[in-house]
Amino acid sequence: MGARSGGVGWDVAVLRAYSLLQPAVAAEIADRFSGLLTGAGERQMQLFAVAELLRAGSRGDHPELTPPLLGLASELLGEPAEVIARRVGLPAA
Repeated sequence: MGARSGGVGWDVAVLRAYSLLQPAVAAEIADRFSGLLTGAGERQMQLFAVAELLRAGSRGDHPELTPPLLGLASELLGEPAEVIARRVGLPAA
């Protein structure tokens, strides 16, 4: 993954994204760090993390994260995951 200088917000966004395969853990992270995940800038940081991990998944790194990452992007953008997948050139989840 590429280096980011987003500080703790970036760290929490990446932690949440990587935890998506364990929904209870992802929910706990979202709850405990809600202040670092809920503002407009924080949502954008999460989208950057999702994009970074989707790109890594397309290269074979943790491809199992692709469906939940598209789900998180859908939640953040308010658009269907299938639309987002098409926009970024991925098969629909």
